[in-house]
Amino acid sequence: IIEENLKTEVRERRLAEKENKQNEQALHELYGISSSIHQDFDTRLERLLILGCQRFGMDIGILSKINGDEYKVVDAVSPDNGLKKGTVFPLAKTFCQITISKEEPISYSYMAESEMQTHPAYAEFKLEAYIGTRIMIDGELYGTLNFSSPAPHDRDFIQREFDFLQLMGEWIGTEILRQRTETKLEQASTVFNNTKDGIVITDADRNIIAVNKAFTTITGYTEEEIIGKNPRFLKSDRHDQTFYKHLWDSISSTGQWQGDIWNRRKNGEIIPVWQNISAAKDGNGNVKNYTSVFSDISSIKQYEEQLKHAAHHDALTGLANRVLFGIHLDHSLQIAKRNKKSFALLFLDLDGFKEVNDSMGHNAGDQLLQCVAQRLENCIRDEDTAARFGGDEFTVILEEVDQATDVEVVAAKLINAISEPVVFGDQSTSVTTSIGISLYPEDGQESEELMHAADSAMFKAKSRGKNNYRLYSRSLEDQVEATP
Repeated sequence: IIEENLKTEVRERRLAEKENKQNEQALHELYGISSSIHQDFDTRLERLLILGCQRFGMDIGILSKINGDEYKVVDAVSPDNGLKKGTVFPLAKTFCQITISKEEPISYSYMAESEMQTHPAYAEFKLEAYIGTRIMIDGELYGTLNFSSPAPHDRDFIQREFDFLQLMGEWIGTEILRQRTETKLEQASTVFNNTKDGIVITDADRNIIAVNKAFTTITGYTEEEIIGKNPRFLKSDRHDQTFYKHLWDSISSTGQWQGDIWNRRKNGEIIPVWQNISAAKDGNGNVKNYTSVFSDISSIKQYEEQLKHAAHHDALTGLANRVLFGIHLDHSLQIAKRNKKSFALLFLDLDGFKEVNDSMGHNAGDQLLQCVAQRLENCIRDEDTAARFGGDEFTVILEEVDQATDVEVVAAKLINAISEPVVFGDQSTSVTTSIGISLYPEDGQESEELMHAADSAMFKAKSRGKNNYRLYSRSLEDQVEATP
């Protein structure tokens, strides 16, 4: 029975690891698309649709724009490129009619076994699987982002897939909004006075001669305060002289520069802006004016930081995920080798977690994992690292340990903390943990060796009754059993 349970836990762990890896890779790719500002929107949009098809296991990806009772394909990826840009369908005959009526994403894994089998789109398009979300821009409906397939999906869609779809939709909305703003900036003087982007015009000597209302809103400076001044008073001191030299070299050689830059408001607050500086020249090639157009991209930077965080942290527990854990483990190795220090790696697997999920439901299981994560962090120092490795497995890096007994003290502390009951309303439950321990440099010189050693020791602890820890030894017979 123990052996069968172990096999089941290993199988489930591997499935969870595969899903985590796919999600992490997709988040990395999404962050790469959002950061590729050198590519035009159409190119990045196509990459996004391909990424979505891969992430959701679908054949067709579509960005649509809704106009009245019509559904227009803005861009699409499909087998043999059969679905063309600009194709228009009656909205009533598409699944998007339902999508735009919902605030949250919708999904169908098998249309033939759902209420959708009576929808006109089911007979029209012969699609069996679908996931989609509406796109709102400035509070108004723009259209939908959806993915579909003529074959049923092999499982129900999960929350992290809905979250990923919404992240994609938010990026599209942000990019479309920025494109609209850039187009408006090319219009006449009415746009200059009403655009949400700040505009500064200087003379050939770079002294300010005009600003718009948005400039005042973004920076806090009134026109009277800055007319005649050089815009350098906006500098945040985050950029060195080399940065500004490259900026003006670009303007001198090409007539313009654009990119991210950090400026300072009147109140001292530092803000990121997307800025485009161009030089206007007379018939003889002499500069008459410089025009700077900039927009506050604080929300975009915040979104990018969220993507970075999502790519390196477990969404449920907030702990480091496998990617960030691997980075920390490599860093610990470098520091230990350089300083000739020792550190410990602990591999934890919860005992009885599956039973909690089966008997109390996945919500209780999620709360239990969050509680375990908090207890892990409470038992270690600030310089140590706790990570969710996948499913109900966790890892801990203990920096600069002097001897194995120090690690055993922490392991015992972790076992006692995790075994404490967890209360869910009027119910309570508890789990235990089996811990495997490897030490650098005794048990391995590289990350893979230390992971293998800790994993082997953990399985030994589990096979010896669970709720205990084991120190790794190259000779399993020499391992010392330790039960707190």
